[in-house]
Amino acid sequence: MKEKLQKLLRFMRFVLERARRDHLINNSASLTYTTLLSLVPLMAVGLSVLSAFPVFDKVQVEIQEYVIQNFVPAAGDAIQVYLQQFTSNVSRLTGIGIGFLVLTALMLMSRIDESMNAIWNV
Repeated sequence: MKEKLQKLLRFMRFVLERARRDHLINNSASLTYTTLLSLVPLMAVGLSVLSAFPVFDKVQVEIQEYVIQNFVPAAGDAIQVYLQQFTSNVSRLTGIGIGFLVLTALMLMSRIDESMNAIWNV
């Protein structure tokens, strides 16, 4: 019993040391912030591309409802309003603006990938 307790304590010490050394708190905070920040532009780009095709009008509404219900139920109404506003503004963007929006979304997704790789030491 005493040996198992010592192993458990060594393991916990190892995990805490590794979390400190790998800046786990900073990486996880960065990952959370970046993920939340990148979702709206990424969805807006995707929905604006879908809105260019009339066939996808119904699908666009279903996708929005699915995301709101499953990913952010607590703040669903507010996020849905912001997403609709953002999507309507995206339709007014020029080609250069859409290009920069896509670039921003891709850069944010790249940062998410870097954070995940740092957390898992890949």
